[in-house]
Amino acid sequence: MDKQIIIKLKKTFEDYAKEAEGVEFWYARDLQRLLEYDEWRNFLNVIELKGFPTSL
Repeated sequence: MDKQIIIKLKKTFEDYAKEAEGVEFWYARDLQRLLEYDEWRNFLNVIELKGFPTSL
């Protein structure tokens, strides 16, 4: 992958990062858009398969 693309993606992800009590996190709906999933159910399948913690 081109280095410029990686730098751009990193900045984009950092722009969406949230912080609470010193912990950095991202909302799943934001990640869905960043990773270009059109439908929530498709992205939810990825989250469930990988075992990411969710509070749905």
